Amino acid sequence: MTSPHADTPPAPAPLRGPHTLLATTGGAEDVLLCGPAARAASAGSSRVTMLCRSTAVAAGRLLEGVDEVLAWEPPWSAGAPAPASGGEALLAPIRRCGADAAAVIGTPEREVLALTLVLRLAGVPRTAAVVDPSGALVQHPVAADPTRHEARTNLAVLAALGFALPSSGHERLQLRLPAEDAGDVAGDDAGALMPRRMRGRRRIRRDRVVVHPAASLGRGPAALSGERLDAIIDQLIDDGWNVLVTGSAQAPHPPARPRMVDLIGRTDLAGLAAVVAGCVAAVVGSATPAQLAAAVGTPVVSVLGSDASWSRRRPWRVPAIRLRADPAPGPGLAPFDEVTPEAVGAAVRSLTGPPSLFGTEPGVRRR
Repeated sequence: MTSPHADTPPAPAPLRGPHTLLATTGGAEDVLLCGPAARAASAGSSRVTMLCRSTAVAAGRLLEGVDEVLAWEPPWSAGAPAPASGGEALLAPIRRCGADAAAVIGTPEREVLALTLVLRLAGVPRTAAVVDPSGALVQHPVAADPTRHEARTNLAVLAALGFALPSSGHERLQLRLPAEDAGDVAGDDAGALMPRRMRGRRRIRRDRVVVHPAASLGRGPAALSGERLDAIIDQLIDDGWNVLVTGSAQAPHPPARPRMVDLIGRTDLAGLAAVVAGCVAAVVGSATPAQLAAAVGTPVVSVLGSDASWSRRRPWRVPAIRLRADPAPGPGLAPFDEVTPEAVGAAVRSLTGPPSLFGTEPGVRRR
């Protein structure tokens, strides 16, 4: 008896793409800017692994398209342990990874060649990076462009290896948002000010702003801290906003007040993403929460001092306003300070309009 499937040709074996390594020595904010590049790599790879510092692992795990994140401390970093076994311990994790190609992205310029050399010594056969094309260490060099945003520079490095975003894709930063209720992230006492659910079409509270102070207090008066932070929170509340204050466990806590929820030290990076995703705007004092806000589509008021790299590292593909302050910007330059409570309040209103009395809207943002 003839099988009804006798004339059906066998299904073709799936094409196996390369195992691609995304290697960076940057911080969490640099890893977040690798989001579009990670999706481009994933579109043409059988597996994508990210190699980064331990302090950036949490950011790497949020990126769509990344299958595995390896923590690796560059031996030239301050405080890094001396390589054992003649440097074999330094190379072993990369060798075990078994990558077919590596893209050096999100890495300070002075460290690109050193990281590329480590990858070559570990046996990675193909590498791409932003370097001087006249060198021989990198097989696929990409010329530097100081006018190009870092997110697009990372995509250019992946393009040198033959990867591109799918035709239906986009260049925005993008994360795997946590699926739990954001109230579970910070505890039930956050009450009505917390986002409802971050799964699928999340809800954005039109009356809520998140404020994230600088990671440290040693960044000059532009850092959101102390009396300046208190005055900004009061201004936002006076303007009609409910305010969520987030930050690391080391950040000081602002005095309690009505219409403010103190979440400092109570969220990990994924939890912070959930909180920021449910707010209409983010006022930030450091780079990582600025890029995190961009990755979930939340407009940003950035208080980062006189950052010359703004054009290359501004929050990507979201509305953003920079307010600057620097008491000593450089020889012959006058001090300046644009960071006042009134200026922050005006910046938030210009990005969002006034607080809404109607509560929530579907979480689909224009970018």
